[in-house]
Amino acid sequence: LNHVISHISSAVSRGHRHLAAKYVTEAERLGGFGFNYLHKEVLSFEKEDLRDIILAASVRKKPFSNSAITPLHCAAINPNVKYLTRLLSIEPDINIQTYTRARPIHFAAACEGSAPLEFLLKRNANPGDADNKGDLPIHYAARSGRSKNIDVLIKHAKSIVSEDMQNDKWGIGMINKPNRLAFCPIHLAVTEG
Repeated sequence: LNHVISHISSAVSRGHRHLAAKYVTEAERLGGFGFNYLHKEVLSFEKEDLRDIILAASVRKKPFSNSAITPLHCAAINPNVKYLTRLLSIEPDINIQTYTRARPIHFAAACEGSAPLEFLLKRNANPGDADNKGDLPIHYAARSGRSKNIDVLIKHAKSIVSEDMQNDKWGIGMINKPNRLAFCPIHLAVTEG
């Protein structure tokens, strides 16, 4: 079970919210493993309200392992954007990074709904930010099989594209940009998504 708990971040990065919620609850039962109540609530809540008083330190809480995912990263995979909105009203850093340099926009791209991704793009989160493996948010969306989020990312890229960027070698929205293992989003969509 400890092995599974130490890989909760993998479930979160793939957008498996219910699975991650189950194991965060189990981690909490076994002493926490560095997770707090906010990790659990933003993963498991559907429509319930969060507590009235939430400290910024609780929003930034990083577990000992699990790539240091914060409740903010977890809220990004909940299709109900009110949780992400609430946490960002307390801790406004939309670029808070995990140990792997993934930001909330990476996790939002893996979400089963597109609302968190659209919200972060409106808040000027950069879809061109790569994690330490060279994965962009579009890689996360492709790996997780989130075609609607791929459409959102491409539509966003088209809305900001300039004449110079139209001939970019990676294509609009960096759809042809390989990660450090030379996998483009299309490769990940075929093999894993």
